Amino acid sequence: MLVLGMSHIAFGAVGTLASCAFLLAGIALLVPARLFSIATGPLAASSTNHKVATAVGIFLLGITHAIASVILIVAGVRVFDVARSARKLSMVAAFMWTFANVVEFFAFGAPIWWFMLMNAYPVVVELLFLRTDWRAAFSSEELDDARAPLVAAPQPPRPSNPPTEPPAET
Repeated sequence: MLVLGMSHIAFGAVGTLASCAFLLAGIALLVPARLFSIATGPLAASSTNHKVATAVGIFLLGITHAIASVILIVAGVRVFDVARSARKLSMVAAFMWTFANVVEFFAFGAPIWWFMLMNAYPVVVELLFLRTDWRAAFSSEELDDARAPLVAAPQPPRPSNPPTEPPAET
């Protein structure tokens, strides 16, 4: 769990930085063309409406990536505690990340190897957290969500039939 939590935090931090680049690119494209020349290059467009739509799309992808990355960081911290919310947060972040990558792939025509590389970690997280044993580990009733211990304390066995008193003789 330590490695998974650390990788969640590391990928979340890198994703947050990358989403900042998306946000800045979206803002830069919304600024009038006299300040930033985008007449050439992959984002060049023939009409102003197309430029605005492209800029808004890039900005929305940046927001989606930023939210998914922050959720992934929070999930990484919760994975350290083996808390119930860690599984849910990890799944939400992985699905958001995958959705944003699919939209990015179809909208911008990224190469397939880039799409597969960007979806490798979210798919691994989805597959791990969908396994039955992982689902059981993160939904144990003994674990308190606020302060989940790494190992649950052993509980003394409860007697199934409490001792009964013998009937009184008359």
